[in-house]
Amino acid sequence: MYPELSQWIPPAVIVGFMLYLHRITRQDMGRLRGEVKGLRGEVADLRQHVDQQNGDLRDRLGRIEGCLDVLRDFFVRKGRGTIA
Repeated sequence: MYPELSQWIPPAVIVGFMLYLHRITRQDMGRLRGEVKGLRGEVADLRQHVDQQNGDLRDRLGRIEGCLDVLRDFFVRKGRGTIA
């Protein structure tokens, strides 16, 4: 083989290997982007579900507070629970 060409074989192999790794990395990044886009939709659905559950809990807490206010008024007006 020509001595002039033999000095270019190792750099050519390295460049070829780097191009191969670059292509594989880009494919992996494209696949990951697709998965992230799919997760965005799932996260939006999950957030909507959590917001709905939070609203339900607020309603229940409001009803409990209302009941406690009625009980407190009942006991205070009747003079119960106070030291006479």
